[in-house]
Amino acid sequence: MEKRLDLSFKEEVKELSGANVDLCYQCQKCSNGCPLLYVMDFSPAQIIAGVRLGKKDLVFKQNTFWICINCKTCTARCPQGIEIAKIMDALRKIALKEKREIKEKQIYLFYRLALKNILSFGRLYELGLILDLKLKTKEFTKDLALGFEMFKKNKLSLFPKVVDRKKLNAAVNKIKKRGADIKPQSTQRE
Repeated sequence: MEKRLDLSFKEEVKELSGANVDLCYQCQKCSNGCPLLYVMDFSPAQIIAGVRLGKKDLVFKQNTFWICINCKTCTARCPQGIEIAKIMDALRKIALKEKREIKEKQIYLFYRLALKNILSFGRLYELGLILDLKLKTKEFTKDLALGFEMFKKNKLSLFPKVVDRKKLNAAVNKIKKRGADIKPQSTQRE
């Protein structure tokens, strides 16, 4: 049982996400629509309740915000218009800043490598991402048959398609001006 409540936690999440968790009245529509609810420790509604109550340690023990893929189904279903996907992003940022345990290390590794890949080529180079993942996880034969099938059906390009570097740099600068941190963060805890 959590003994300490962090009353500033809710405000920190609000500030980072721009979402007002106090509007939530626990209708559960976000959770009922979530396509990944079946693999989450807590539902999105439970995470929101934890944030509202200042149960920071409890929230950060869950895998929910690491598993969230930002499909925004929860946001679309919310009758209060709460940007739940942005709250999940804020929780990831806080967890990284505070060096909390990363519950889903492979998901975090995938996010980091995909961002690095996109920043390098301007779009996702799937084969490069797969090779990076295999080198980092050392799971060289896992999904090998699937990879061959995808390659045979021309779903994987051998070489990356690189976008115009000037356009890529302009897009990255525009994102940075909005205050987004798009540098792939690494961690010693992988």
